[in-house]
Amino acid sequence: MSTNQPHNRSAHSFFEKFCSPATMMEAEEELLVEGVNAIPLLAELLEGTARNVHGVPYRALGLPLRCAVEVSGRLGPAAKPLERLLLDELARGYVPAAMALGRLGTLEERSVRALASCLESSDADIVAEVAVALINCGRIAHPAVVRITGSSKRAAIHVLQMQHYLARQNFIASLPAP
Repeated sequence: MSTNQPHNRSAHSFFEKFCSPATMMEAEEELLVEGVNAIPLLAELLEGTARNVHGVPYRALGLPLRCAVEVSGRLGPAAKPLERLLLDELARGYVPAAMALGRLGTLEERSVRALASCLESSDADIVAEVAVALINCGRIAHPAVVRITGSSKRAAIHVLQMQHYLARQNFIASLPAP
């Protein structure tokens, strides 16, 4: 098996490993090593076209979806081709998708607008993750974000809190080791 051709491997074996907490990390690490070559497999899972032997989409089983989103985020900018699919997960209210989007480095206009609209959510977790995604991708000053934070005190507070948190984390990371 070639390590740079995951599409020649059995996608089924990766997805089956994603189904078990005992093997999911191993499968995630294997896909991370593949880098951009893992994108087609991740797309199949996120789209729902990857199915188990019983015809059930792996994404419907929960854990495989979580693994695919996690790997997408850990691939960072290499996962840019999955942006639309991650945005679909965000639209379904799946918080980890916001984290993965925030690791893409850049965001399409529609992604920025969708993330901005999530700042109005009553779910504090999604608001926090969306704020971090927008900050990480340098889109916090986008007009849609400015409009929402200008009209919603709650959204503005979340964004400020996340900006301060990230600044503090960056400062701590920059300190020399003891």
